[in-house]
Amino acid sequence: MINRVLTLLAVLGLTIGTAGTAFASVLVNPDSVQTVRLGGLAPISVTGTYTNGASATVSGGNLSVDAGLWATVGKAAGTSLFTGVDLITDLVLTASNASGAFTGAFGAVTPVVNSVAGNLTGSGATAYSGTICPSGCLGGTQAVSGQVVVLVGGGAGAGFPNTVIGIGGTETLMITSMATIAATGGPFVTGKVRITGVTSNVVQLPGRVPVATGPAVLLGATSQEEVRTFTTMGGFLTSNTLGVLSTVATVTIAGTNNLTGTGVGQVTLVSPLRIQTGPLNVGTIPGIVSETFVFVPEPGTLLLLASGAAGLVMIGRRRSRK
Repeated sequence: MINRVLTLLAVLGLTIGTAGTAFASVLVNPDSVQTVRLGGLAPISVTGTYTNGASATVSGGNLSVDAGLWATVGKAAGTSLFTGVDLITDLVLTASNASGAFTGAFGAVTPVVNSVAGNLTGSGATAYSGTICPSGCLGGTQAVSGQVVVLVGGGAGAGFPNTVIGIGGTETLMITSMATIAATGGPFVTGKVRITGVTSNVVQLPGRVPVATGPAVLLGATSQEEVRTFTTMGGFLTSNTLGVLSTVATVTIAGTNNLTGTGVGQVTLVSPLRIQTGPLNVGTIPGIVSETFVFVPEPGTLLLLASGAAGLVMIGRRRSRK
């Protein structure tokens, strides 16, 4: 009897102990998505690829990403008559991510300035108005190469380099010898980021239940939804071509971190953009670049646990026979 108990405990210890050291996760590239959104325009999404041999790993609450997990050339959001962003009719993305190392306590020790927030003070201020992840979150910097071409009025396009995405700083683009537009970015984080002073058209999404009305950037319409843009004289842009009704708003974006202790689950990092359109006369437009990673248990871990369970069943059967 004692031998049986010892054998049972040995199998349990071997299964649990080995699983504890072997527990690991693996990235599902096709389920992992990089998305670029500008104002009320339809988002551009790029799914992960195995082509470049890239992956991502989780260890000790930190996330490491290989270069080339997401790569696309000339991918458009799809021109829509009602984009929710006056004059801007489409985006065309060419991009490839560089490698990145994201830490679980980003911003906790060394403050990270929130350059897209305008450093709010008074009653409107929050802990994340002037800094990013003041209490720490999963985050860090990761460059994205390429450019975003902004099509204006359905015609000419302005190519904006992706240099501020995931890094920070400000990049300017000269439209004419006397006029420029500027984009300010920030790092990738799972925490909250406040973007202030942004301009958004007031729109209505009649297909939703109930019907949704408000700033286009906050409603997040998809390319399949009908978007009705209000005008300053009442009615919609379809029936009234006078000025488009806009509002100045503060937008708070945030990622998510639903990873388990074994690195299984989903995590979404967001990088903010704040674009001052200058001569385009459409105010300051917010943008969001997000990266979503999906991790599942490593196949070897599942096999190990299944083997341990089978061993326990066999011991139980032998005991019942005897």
